[in-house]
Amino acid sequence: MIEWNYAMESMAENPQHAVYTLVGTELSLIHRFVKQLQSQLEKQTGGTSIDIHRFYYEETGVDAALAECQTVSLFSQESLIVLDNCVGLTAGARGKHDLTALEKYLESPVPEHTLVITCLAEKLDERKKAVKALKKFPVINCNTPKANEASKFLSALVREHGLRADREALGELWRRTESVTQAEREIEKLSSYTDGVIQLRDVAEITPVPLEDNVFRWIEGVIAGKLSLSFQALREIEISGYDGFALFSLLARQLRLMWFAKVYLAKGESQRDVARRVGAHPYSVKMAAEQAKNLSISRIEDLLCVIADTEFMVKSGRQALDQAIDWIVLRCGGAKEGNFGASVS
Repeated sequence: MIEWNYAMESMAENPQHAVYTLVGTELSLIHRFVKQLQSQLEKQTGGTSIDIHRFYYEETGVDAALAECQTVSLFSQESLIVLDNCVGLTAGARGKHDLTALEKYLESPVPEHTLVITCLAEKLDERKKAVKALKKFPVINCNTPKANEASKFLSALVREHGLRADREALGELWRRTESVTQAEREIEKLSSYTDGVIQLRDVAEITPVPLEDNVFRWIEGVIAGKLSLSFQALREIEISGYDGFALFSLLARQLRLMWFAKVYLAKGESQRDVARRVGAHPYSVKMAAEQAKNLSISRIEDLLCVIADTEFMVKSGRQALDQAIDWIVLRCGGAKEGNFGASVS
């Protein structure tokens, strides 16, 4: 796939193509590409306004968009047709709509019309005939960029709003959003909140903390026996609507990682070796080893049993989910002293 930045920069230099495919989950990148393409087509027609004819794959398949592509206009020779979210190009997509007509059209597309196909997925199914045919034309990568490219994009967004931003503020904004689409929404909010300069404290006050931060704080609090921190993070997690059963899995996963780190580091293995053994990132193993310092191997095993037993009680209808999670926090809070309390009844 062609990188989005390169496609945008080279659009004015290269002749327009009859078909473009935009693949990725970043709606902001997709919308910006279509907007610039529309502007470029208008320049080529001497400033004549070009409307966008938009069709939705889930509603009409490819037929309505292709019919528009093959329609002869009495008023304009150029047109821009967008077929939104053509999920039929992805792996696992069910055959709700047939792509045969698209395959045939791609053999000889109408040059006076520009067809843009978007697909809100990370990649296409390379095995499909339609995808192979589309690869004869530009396929643009509209997925979330890497951190260094994202930083440049955020800087450009800030300038578009007539603002300036500290480097630390942009870094925190990206950490909290990890999406140029979401970051653009946050910058719009920040533009009405700040007086021209976005600072770190502005991002901290306006942009929501990632759910993962609260989950990590909850796990850290549970393992360290910090009840106040645990319950505060848990309340914030519950407000966000996070699946309670996922918390069981996350906590058990972290405890297992702590067990592996404690056991195999003691045997002389490196953090990288342990990471390879369990399929985790070396940094995750490092953090798990730090968390496991104040717990013995038997204590970690006891905690895993507590989680497994409590999850079974919930699934068997013997205890409510929210009460069970609170109970785990209390039981684990006494782990360092070895006081696990009475069993749940």
